Amino acid sequence: METKDTDIKNIWKKNGGLGVNISEKYKTFLWLWDKTGTSLAKEIFSHFNFCFYDVSTQPRKLISTSIAQAHFCDLFDGHEDLKMIATARNPYTRTFSRFRMSFPVEKITIENFRNFIEETIQSPNNYGCMDFNRRKPDYFVRIENLYQDYRDWE
Repeated sequence: METKDTDIKNIWKKNGGLGVNISEKYKTFLWLWDKTGTSLAKEIFSHFNFCFYDVSTQPRKLISTSIAQAHFCDLFDGHEDLKMIATARNPYTRTFSRFRMSFPVEKITIENFRNFIEETIQSPNNYGCMDFNRRKPDYFVRIENLYQDYRDWE
C-alpha cells in the first residue's frame, strides 16, 4: 500500500527532522518547489528508487519508501556527495498559479491580484528555494520543457 504524502509529512514532523527525497541508487536528491509540476515529478521519479529520508541525523533515517510531494529545499549534511534535481517553472506563470490557488474564483479581482503581487515581492521568503548562492542544481526539470528534461536526465 502506498503511503500518502500527508502520512509521510506527519511522520516527518513528529520526528522534527529535515526531509528530503533521495535516490541512493542514482546518488541524487530532489528539490520539488511548489507550483512546478511536482505531482507529475513525483509520479515519474517514483520509478527511480527515490525514498523520503530524515536528514537531520547522521546517518540519515528512512521515513518512507515513497516520494513525499513536499516542498522542502534545505541543504543538509552530505548533500555535496549527491547530484541535485530541481523542478522549475516560469516565475510569472508560477506566481499566477499561486495566486489562483490562494483565492476562490469569486474573489479573483484586479485589486486582490495587485495585493498578492505586492506581498509576494515584499516577502523575505519570496521564493526561498531559489537561492543558488550555496548550491546550484545539477539538473532542472522545467514545467515548460517536461518531455525534453525528463528524457535527458538519465
